[in-house]
Amino acid sequence: KRPAGVGGGAGGSVIIECSADENTLAHLPGKKYHGDKGDDGFRRETGADGKPCIIHVPPNCIITARDTNVTLGTLIRPGDRFLVCRGGEGGKGNGASGKPDKVSPPSGGTKLWLTLQMTLVADVGLLGFPNAGKSTLLRAVTRARPKVANYPFTTLIPNLGVCDLERFRDKVAGPAIVMLDIPGLIEGAAAGKGLGLAFLRHTERCRVLLHLVDGESKTPAQDFEAINKELKIYSKELSAKPQAVLLTKTDLPHVKGELAQKLEALKGVTGHGRVLAISSADGSNLLELLQRTRGLLDRVERAEATRQMEQAQGAPGSA
Repeated sequence: KRPAGVGGGAGGSVIIECSADENTLAHLPGKKYHGDKGDDGFRRETGADGKPCIIHVPPNCIITARDTNVTLGTLIRPGDRFLVCRGGEGGKGNGASGKPDKVSPPSGGTKLWLTLQMTLVADVGLLGFPNAGKSTLLRAVTRARPKVANYPFTTLIPNLGVCDLERFRDKVAGPAIVMLDIPGLIEGAAAGKGLGLAFLRHTERCRVLLHLVDGESKTPAQDFEAINKELKIYSKELSAKPQAVLLTKTDLPHVKGELAQKLEALKGVTGHGRVLAISSADGSNLLELLQRTRGLLDRVERAEATRQMEQAQGAPGSA
C-alpha cells in the first residue's frame, strides 16, 4: 500500500503594505516581525498555511536592506505592497515520495534586517503663515490627526495625510491625493528664520501648492505676497509651482463680513483665478476644493507626461 503521509502548511510571509491610516514610521523601530508557522498535516489533510505578517507604512516609504544599503522597493500609494520575506515551504510527508521512510522537513524561512525611510513627497503641499489653518484642513479631508491649537507654530514637524476620494463617493473622481502639511513659514524663512530652510525643502517635493491665507488677517494680500517672496528667494523652480489660494476660517462671523473684499484683494495679487474661500470647521467649499485640486493635479500630470515624452524623443539614439 502506497504511503499517504501529508505535508505541513507553508509559513506566513512578511509583507509591507502602504496604508492611508499611517503618516509616520514611529510605530516600527526596534521590533521584529514574522509570519505565523504553518500547521502540521493531520490524517489525510495538508496543514494550513501560516497567516502572513502585514506591516503598515505611510505613503512614499523607501525600503532598504540594512547590510548592503541596497534599495529594495518604494511604496508610493495606499494599497501598494512589497514582499519582504516569503514564508518557508511546509514539510513533505511520505505520501509525496511514495516511500515510507522518505519525508522532507520544512524549508525554513528567511531573515532580513531592513531600514525604512519616509520621503516627504506629496501631490499637494499646504503652506502659509503659522495658524493659517493648514493642519485643520488636513484633519478635515484626510485621516491624519496633526495637533491643532489657536496659537502659532502648533505644527513643528511636517505631517502627511492621504485624501481618499472614495470617502466622497461619486462626487470626486480620480486617485487619492497625498497632502503634506508644511509647518508655518515666516518672512525670512529662506534665510533660515523660524522653522526655515528644512521646510522649504519639503515644499520642493510637492507637485501643487495650496497656499492658505488666514481669513482673520487684516492684510491677506500682503501675507500671500510675503510667502511667495520667500519661495522665490529660495528657488525659482519652487516659486513657479502651480498654486491655488485658499482664504480660510470663513465660518467666523467677522471673517464673513469682510469676505468679498478680502477675496478681491487676493485675486488682485495672485495673477490667476484659483482663489477659493473655505472653512475646514464647517466644511464650506471643501468638496469644490477637492474637485478643483484633483483637476489641477490631472493637468499637471498630463503636462509632466508630455514633457517626459518630448525629452525622451529628443534624447540621443531615439528614433
